[in-house]
Amino acid sequence: QHVLDAVNGYLMLAAGLASDSASSPLAGPWNLGPDEDPASLTTRHLAERLIHYWGAGQWIIDAPQGPIVPETRFLALDSRKARDGLGWCPVWSMDEAARHSVEWVRGWQNEGAPTKGAHPAIRALCEAQMAAHQCSVA
Repeated sequence: QHVLDAVNGYLMLAAGLASDSASSPLAGPWNLGPDEDPASLTTRHLAERLIHYWGAGQWIIDAPQGPIVPETRFLALDSRKARDGLGWCPVWSMDEAARHSVEWVRGWQNEGAPTKGAHPAIRALCEAQMAAHQCSVA
């Protein structure tokens, strides 16, 4: 999930809380997670998508493989409360989030990490991604 999807959800929640009382049903914990089927959201799949968009790399597991706890295959965020209570849902798929994340990291690397303030090219890239995300929300 892309950070802009989470920020969008938190802003929707903050707006609702600001216009509601402390005893509101909006008060409490919230999960903001991806829409995709949890079975398809594996670390391997995400790594493969990032490698694809990066254009180089490989998937290597260098940690020893221990026993898999049975519930590990079923761990996932349940965002139904956010969907029902806020009308929130992620805008970008995992694939789109991976593509936009790689685009941002490449831009940041190409411009060099600024020591003070935002580099104009990075700011422009952030603004373009925010605009694309907002267009997708509408």
